[in-house]
Amino acid sequence: MLALPAVFRVRLLGIRAMTNAKRKLKRVRLICSPEVYDALDGRLLGLLDDISVEGISLRGPIFMQTNAVRRVRVRLPCEIEGRTEIETDAECMWACKSDLPDLFDSGMRFVDPLPDVVEVIEILLRRFQR
Repeated sequence: MLALPAVFRVRLLGIRAMTNAKRKLKRVRLICSPEVYDALDGRLLGLLDDISVEGISLRGPIFMQTNAVRRVRVRLPCEIEGRTEIETDAECMWACKSDLPDLFDSGMRFVDPLPDVVEVIEILLRRFQR
């Protein structure tokens, strides 16, 4: 298990708090935790923790590099508007060690999501909001 020095953990949490303050829309927790994959290589990045039309946070086995942009695929809990998943680019805004062993938490901002992706997210939020 990766152990981060206390100073580094505090610094990462400060970045996370600062990002939360800049966020325009509140992210919403769902009653389920859809899987999030790297759309290019198919690797499971983690499970969705919360979502808005602006981005997601997730918890998974991969430490994401801050400022890196990835193509992500979110598997939907049911078919929405004829789709079983959505795919878009997302920039990692923060990443830190999770409170669960061997896992990491990451916050990602969607980069220019297509209107149909935003529409599916809005429906997902209405149907599955906790």
